[in-house]
Amino acid sequence: DLSKFKAHYPGWDWTFDLKETMTQIHDSMVARLATNL
Repeated sequence: DLSKFKAHYPGWDWTFDLKETMTQIHDSMVARLATNL
């Protein structure tokens, strides 16, 4: 339930779906770990 969040941030709306969000997290972690080897 996002009603309280939307009440505090009325201009906010979903931009990415869960799959796209997880893909971005994965890609960022892969890049980060590759530079720390």
